[in-house]
Amino acid sequence: MPPPLSGRRIPRALMAAPLLVVPALLAAVEPDRGAFLRQYCLTCHSGDSAAGGLALGEADPGNPPARPDVWERVVRRLAAGEMPPAGAPRPDAAAINAFQHGLIKNLDEAARRSPYAGRTVIRRLNRTEYSNAVRDLLALSVPISSRLPPDGEASGFDNIGDALSMSPLLLEGYLKAARRASRLAAGVSDPSPVVEIFRATGTQAQWQGQGLPYGTRGGIRVAHHFPHGGEYELRAFLEKQSLTPTEGVRFFRTRVRLDAGQHVVIVAFPDEFAVREGPVSDVSGRGGRALGGPLDLLGTAVRPTIEFRVDGRRVALFEIRGMTSGESAFDGLPGPPALGRIEISGPFEPVRAVDTPSRRRLFVCMPTDARDELGCASSILSSVARRAFRRDVAEEDLRPLLATFSAARREQGFDESIAAALRDILLAPDFLFRLEFDGPAARAGLFNVR
Repeated sequence: MPPPLSGRRIPRALMAAPLLVVPALLAAVEPDRGAFLRQYCLTCHSGDSAAGGLALGEADPGNPPARPDVWERVVRRLAAGEMPPAGAPRPDAAAINAFQHGLIKNLDEAARRSPYAGRTVIRRLNRTEYSNAVRDLLALSVPISSRLPPDGEASGFDNIGDALSMSPLLLEGYLKAARRASRLAAGVSDPSPVVEIFRATGTQAQWQGQGLPYGTRGGIRVAHHFPHGGEYELRAFLEKQSLTPTEGVRFFRTRVRLDAGQHVVIVAFPDEFAVREGPVSDVSGRGGRALGGPLDLLGTAVRPTIEFRVDGRRVALFEIRGMTSGESAFDGLPGPPALGRIEISGPFEPVRAVDTPSRRRLFVCMPTDARDELGCASSILSSVARRAFRRDVAEEDLRPLLATFSAARREQGFDESIAAALRDILLAPDFLFRLEFDGPAARAGLFNVR
């Protein structure tokens, strides 16, 4: 096991107290180190049973830099007054300070001549870094990090190399994330309709802040990647939604036609009246304070509204009627309405993605016939691999990627085959791990690496 402090300079605070107590003692002549150790130290600190695991018999006192791990421990114990221990023969303070100062001088001089900054370990990207790297590489914003297992932590940090190990579960998570990201980027993901659920995280009694329209209360904002063009259904559910939903009362929905790519979906409550009144307007609730007015279970004269926006454009506005008598008596929440969750389902009547930021970033060329496919694939994959691996790529780097492309191309289309090779890039050790090497101009022996 390498010494944790080997070659580093000793913090002066560790020995400041004994040196300042009698500063004149620094001028004392340092005793012979070998004789000093034999008389006061080696009785306890030698052999296999050395006290405290500190064996001095094999360490050359005339050359402390050869074993800085040993002599740094000696300096610390002398500074703390632990050596020699109480009851054992003990030299005077001048001899101890002179011996200690001589060791510090030798260690400092060696550290200046041959600085040692420690080893650089191979560090895996944690899940946040992986998600950000995929976003920057492919212009693709999808919640990848939430689909990966939590990273290990060291001292409260999740980006310490020693704690970022690789487990079979984590490798499986990276495989799923790479497969999904590569197919979304190439625009060849499964067009079957799916439902994505997004729950409210903040209070629904006030404005939610940046990204939500001014003059709104509560709401949910989602930057969502739509894998295909087509119709999507947007749904909003008010709290509390455990009864059978009734259109226009507790559950609202609208359909919109969107192109493939990222869109911002917002559902919120607009304040469009001087006095806002809720479904039960004179009772406080999760949606805000009591607003006054008649108690009317079916609604008030001025009813609150809920709006749907896509990319800043309003696509639907609904009036919120009051709770029915059954809802109010058994399962309804009083007060102004509060949003519980929104759902995005689709695509319906999908259209294959042909022009998205991800495809523009990925497909730097398109083949005109079968003879051009391999050359175009090489250009696409070399462009992505160079940025993903953070270095120039050589023929041996591209060979396995082109083999994956060729194997997939025998059964699938060109775009699907590029997605298969892109998946391999997102799983490659050169992408998953941050590797640091000495530059071509590095000089041997510049750093004293032990």
